[in-house]
Formats: sequence, C-alpha cells, structure tokens
Amino acid sequence: IAIRDTLFTRLERAAVRPDRDKGLSVVVIGGGPTGVEMAGALAELRDQGLEPAYPELEGDAFRITLLQRSEILKPFLPKLRTYAAAQLRRRDVTVRLGAGVEEVCPDSVRLSDGTVLPSDLTIWATGVAPHEEVRHWSLPLDEGDRIRVGADLQVEGLPGVFAAG
Repeated sequence: IAIRDTLFTRLERAAVRPDRDKGLSVVVIGGGPTGVEMAGALAELRDQGLEPAYPELEGDAFRITLLQRSEILKPFLPKLRTYAAAQLRRRDVTVRLGAGVEEVCPDSVRLSDGTVLPSDLTIWATGVAPHEEVRHWSLPLDEGDRIRVGADLQVEGLPGVFAAG
C-alpha cells in the first residue's frame, strides 16, 4: 500500500510537470521472486491503468528497470529464469544484469560499473539473508537465515557486535 501510494503521488507530480514527457522512472533492485513480481505488477499497472488515469503522460512516460547483480530468479530452473526475463522484457521492463548497487540517492541509483540510473521511485526488493561468507562466522541466525539482533541491532549473545542491512 505504501509503494502504491508513493507511486501515485509521483505519477501525479509527473503529470503536472512542464517536462512531463520525461515521465516517471522506477527502479526495482533485486531479481528474486519479490523483485520480479514487483516489476511485473508495475508493468501491468502501467499498461492497463495509466492511460485513463494519466492521459497527460504519453509513450514511455513510465519506465521500469529491474536491477540484479547476477541472474534473475537464481534458485529456479534455467528455463523458468529465461521465461521470466523474456516476459519482463515483453512488458517493456528493462532488465539490467551484471552490476551491483553502489548507492541509492534521492533521484538516482549508482551502480558498481559507474552507471547512474535516474530514479523517481526506487524499490529495494533484495534478500535480507547474510552474504555466504557471513554464514560461516557462527552468528546466530533465525529461520530466514537473518542474523538475530536486538532492538539496538546488537547481535544476540555477542555484546559489542552489531549487524545491520
């Protein structure tokens, strides 16, 4: 609901801007199930509901980019990954693979290869599990493989050790 409300607020702003042909750029970070579903749902919204609600915005006025460092839907069978990528592209979602995210700024996303992508709305949809290397540090993990922390982000059972992100 928060994403939807933010999206419609940004669409309202884009529709009244003098340079409204610039449109709205949405970047979804993360090519797992959540990111792929989010990018697909945004494309469906754009393709089926944008024109009647925002006739001022024309053409590619609502661009969606899905970012993933490696391949999308990595735990799935290769044929399913290929199918999902093809479906996203068919729905005019730009799928960018190969570069990680260095920084999320208020109006852009900077990638590890130096590319800066304009972004009016950035949606972070990556996993919250620790990096593979961290799994071998004997930290307490919950059922979702996330590091167990207290309200102050201190790792449970390890005074002075904190984890975030």
